[in-house]
Amino acid sequence: SGSDSSPTCSEAQPCGTWNHVRPLMQSGDTLYFRQGSYANISINGQQQVANGTSDSNRTLIAGYPGETVDIFEMGFTYNQGVNYAGLSQYITFKNFRVSGFGTSGCQYGLPLNMSCGAHYIRFQDIESTHPGTPAERFGACAGGGFGSSHIEFINIEVHHCGLNNGNVAEGTPPGQGFYTWSPFNLYDSIHAHHNGGYGMQNYESTGAATGCGLGSIVRNSYFHDNSIQTVYGNLQMDDGDDMQVYNNIFG
Repeated sequence: SGSDSSPTCSEAQPCGTWNHVRPLMQSGDTLYFRQGSYANISINGQQQVANGTSDSNRTLIAGYPGETVDIFEMGFTYNQGVNYAGLSQYITFKNFRVSGFGTSGCQYGLPLNMSCGAHYIRFQDIESTHPGTPAERFGACAGGGFGSSHIEFINIEVHHCGLNNGNVAEGTPPGQGFYTWSPFNLYDSIHAHHNGGYGMQNYESTGAATGCGLGSIVRNSYFHDNSIQTVYGNLQMDDGDDMQVYNNIFG
């Protein structure tokens, strides 16, 4: 029921669309989405949002407390090969359900994506799911990475991702719950289950991502009933030094 004619975008007079309110935001602002379904929350080189300045002064984009907010796609969609590194930092996304599939423009299509140049970003209290279709290149539900670092995934549920996906001719596996290839990431309280491929795979074969898992941590998480269409497993942490995996349950 919001309207882009609102002069304030306040709770009493909410605006109607993401593209209207996005350029009005200032560093450290909080933007709430009220209950309902929305197409996407996309941040890229042409559609930026005000960064936070530190961990204690983050820009917050969140579903309204106690309400259910469905987003088709959310995250950072910078184009591979274009230097947007460092444009986005200290932004938190919180309290959303992400159920669609979008094109990241950076490597693979990921509904919950932080590709190419995002740093100190936090995704928290989010559910992501997408079975995929045979025509899709990958079909993971969360991840991303070239040029990004220090991404936090906290209390994230990824499930039933990539079950219908996979190009056998190209040797492409079904989509994973997470597919990430960036360093110094934190994965805390992850629940990855019933995905077509890995529950989570930290890996990238291209030379540009050598050592991609450097310094990443997976803890306090639950991985079970993954690799439904494959024989891979629940979790793969590959290519990088000083990775830590502890206090997790696998089943």
